[in-house]
Amino acid sequence: MRSTMILLFMSVLLVPALVAADPPTESGIVYRGQATWGMYYANDDGTRLVVYGFDPVEYCQSIFDFDVLSFQGMQLPVDDVAVVVARGEEIRTTVWPFGDFNCALFEIVPPLAGGTSRVVSTDNNYYGVPTERTNSWSLSAHGVLLDASGDEYGFQHNYHCTWKDDRLNCHSKIRLR
Repeated sequence: MRSTMILLFMSVLLVPALVAADPPTESGIVYRGQATWGMYYANDDGTRLVVYGFDPVEYCQSIFDFDVLSFQGMQLPVDDVAVVVARGEEIRTTVWPFGDFNCALFEIVPPLAGGTSRVVSTDNNYYGVPTERTNSWSLSAHGVLLDASGDEYGFQHNYHCTWKDDRLNCHSKIRLR
């Protein structure tokens, strides 16, 4: 009982100090929202393409129907940098057996698999403001996709880029198992 009273007393003493403290210099303005989104990525060897958030066949026919991602960002006063995290729980996803966004191929070559995936995208400098820090952005996705026969494939995609001193380094790995 005595230790509980001491803990309670210390908590009461600390709370006003925490409430009255100024925010750290890294604090920024937080914003949240939703946005329509679509993106495509080739894997490193150029043999596969993954398309997120829209049907590429429809897109090539000028039908622009995109999925919605939720995002949270923070505008940091240091270097005026925006840090952003975006998430989508059921984003349309298709994996294709070629590495270029090619409307002619989408019309004649069926996808390897399609369905929905969970997507998370992060960016430590959304607007690419020049800073001393390395700019880094990434996307990860996973889900269960189906081929034309209805067979299930575990899907995973990892994409990551860094940019520092005019050097861009990106990697993309698309897996179907």
